[in-house]
Amino acid sequence: MQNRRKELQCEYTDRIAVGIVTDAEPLKQTVERFGSYIAEETLTAPGRLTTEPIADAEPVELKLAGFTLTLYVSVVPWKP
Repeated sequence: MQNRRKELQCEYTDRIAVGIVTDAEPLKQTVERFGSYIAEETLTAPGRLTTEPIADAEPVELKLAGFTLTLYVSVVPWKP
């Protein structure tokens, strides 16, 4: 996700929406179990980490631990 933030030229303070789409149960379970941590570490806006595609984000296919996933990242307006 950090590489995708760089590709999108995000500022350090920009918040993002993240979609992690996969058929791999171990990855789904990891997102479910560690979603709060993942969101915090990647500056994902509250409630904006999902396991569904994000309509306005370009999908990127990745391999993680031998599993395939599609990552969607978009910058969202944010006010703390």
